[in-house]
Amino acid sequence: MKNLFLASVLMVALPAIAGDVNAYRPVQLDDLKVDIKQMYGQKIAVSASIQTMGEMSMIKSGLMDMAPILANTDGLPRDDRKKLVTDCQGMCSGVFYGIIHKSVMGPEIILKKVEWE
Repeated sequence: MKNLFLASVLMVALPAIAGDVNAYRPVQLDDLKVDIKQMYGQKIAVSASIQTMGEMSMIKSGLMDMAPILANTDGLPRDDRKKLVTDCQGMCSGVFYGIIHKSVMGPEIILKKVEWE
């Protein structure tokens, strides 16, 4: 009976998990930078690099990018937040899934998921 229940849960949960990533619209980093103020509330996926300094994380095209996008990492799973703290002081790359939000500091991405490269 437990196996039947587990199978039922997985049949319901797995499509929802897979569909979750599909809910994010792919966008190029340059387009995101230009259009971000018109994208508040939208779910996006962007391939980029991330740099973390203290508690601040920034989505960038590379180390010398002087126009980064702030990233709120509070909603990421613990393993991803730990990777940011331990490995991404310099730079890490991946696909970042999040929601565009207007914060006190300006536009930011509230990150929900990362696929590390």
